Amino acid sequence: MGRDENTPAWTQHLALEVPSMEELLATKARLQASGIEVVGVTDHTLFKSIYFFDPNGHRLELACNTATAAMFAAL
Repeated sequence: MGRDENTPAWTQHLALEVPSMEELLATKARLQASGIEVVGVTDHTLFKSIYFFDPNGHRLELACNTATAAMFAAL
């Protein structure tokens, strides 16, 4: 089927939340040790993410919420 060529490749992805930065970093290390290219850790202010492709070519994002109560109050 392919992807929408009018949309940048980096925006076409599935994002999943992980419970902690420790898990995000451990997953990044495990992916890289398996030879998978990982982009990030990317700081989005309210959360931090890593990006990679699954074996079918789908872009996946794993994200950890890093926002504070003050950040949410400011929103």
